[in-house]
Amino acid sequence: MLVPTKKTINHRNKKRKYRSLSGSTFRLFLKHLKNIHKASAVVAEILWFLNKSIHQIGNFITLEEILRLQVQNIALVQEKSKWICLYRLCSKHSHSTITVHYLPDYLWKRLCQLINSDSPFVFSNRNGGPILSVQIDKLFKKAGKSAGITKSVTSLSLRPSCGRISSEEKHLQEVSPAEWRQLCHKFPSPVEKRGRKSKYCPRTMLNGILYHLRTGCPFRKLPLDYPPGLSIDSQYRRWKRNGIFDDLLRERKN
Repeated sequence: MLVPTKKTINHRNKKRKYRSLSGSTFRLFLKHLKNIHKASAVVAEILWFLNKSIHQIGNFITLEEILRLQVQNIALVQEKSKWICLYRLCSKHSHSTITVHYLPDYLWKRLCQLINSDSPFVFSNRNGGPILSVQIDKLFKKAGKSAGITKSVTSLSLRPSCGRISSEEKHLQEVSPAEWRQLCHKFPSPVEKRGRKSKYCPRTMLNGILYHLRTGCPFRKLPLDYPPGLSIDSQYRRWKRNGIFDDLLRERKN
């Protein structure tokens, strides 16, 4: 029986490294992928959009979660909904967790065009079953080579680098309680305000605005963690009109 050495154990405990694509490289990769396999291009766009939206909380969407997407998971609301439900299997507790995510209009339309009435899965093969992640990764690598990308492109390449946020996104991330204590002086205190007082926390309102700007999600469809969309929208307009919001973004950029 082989006993693992200390060097082997350390190697296993190391986090898997990957090289994230830049925005321009991703657009080039996507152009070539569309010519090879349109369904895989939609998968890549969803991974890219969702991972850019949620990576600041240390979480990512996996390729398997997207490929398990079923038609019923995008038809929960019979109105003009742009939400999808993804299931993540938890091996430790033998159950799955459900997460709901917003998609922009253009991506939602492309996703709906892939629906096949003969299959419960959105991304299905000719036999009606789900496309395997191995097949998608092969197509990603083929498109990467076609685009002239030196490093092999996989689904991990569509995740932002861990702990690294681009300068264009940094000022749109959520405001933590510690940062709020440094920024709250820019917002009028309840004593200085006239009229009816707001029943919502200004920091929560601000984070709802930043989520809207970061993801493109309409105010009326913000996650339930934030106050009502109409309240956030009107507050955003007031802060823009008073110049408070622009001052805040300028300070965060610096």
